[in-house]
Amino acid sequence: CEAAFEPFLVQRLEAGQYVALAQGGGQLALTVTPDEAPLFFEDMCFPGGARPAFAAGDQRQLMGDTSAAVDGFSAAACGAAAGGPDQVLQFDVLAPVRLRATAQSDAFAPVLSVTSNDCFGDLVCGAGAGIDVVLQPGDYGLVVDADGPGSGAYTVDLRFEAP
Repeated sequence: CEAAFEPFLVQRLEAGQYVALAQGGGQLALTVTPDEAPLFFEDMCFPGGARPAFAAGDQRQLMGDTSAAVDGFSAAACGAAAGGPDQVLQFDVLAPVRLRATAQSDAFAPVLSVTSNDCFGDLVCGAGAGIDVVLQPGDYGLVVDADGPGSGAYTVDLRFEAP
């Protein structure tokens, strides 16, 4: 059999360790290209554990849905009406960075805030559906809350810039 094979993708693999076996003689060229790690908003904070780390230059667009979420954070602390379900994206910052984020939803009026210290630290409020804050190295949570009892699908655009 001549070695004139075209490259192909056999399967997307979950994170882990794998062994590649080749039968026969010749050379095997194996290329592995990791996908960008998926990020998603959770209904609550989980102290410790692995979180994505962001640095200046990173940009992401994330989608979530608060339809089945509970009211774990109080948007009233940020001047909004109380009672809206919320979700949080936990992340780490390894060097000072400026976070600029905006949220959009056709279902409710989003309110963004940032917490520190595994979501148990100080709350920094955004201006409604936007936030612009300089973060020092540490762990944070970006909270998407509702201004009132509304809930549903939303999109958040994240930009991390030099402070």
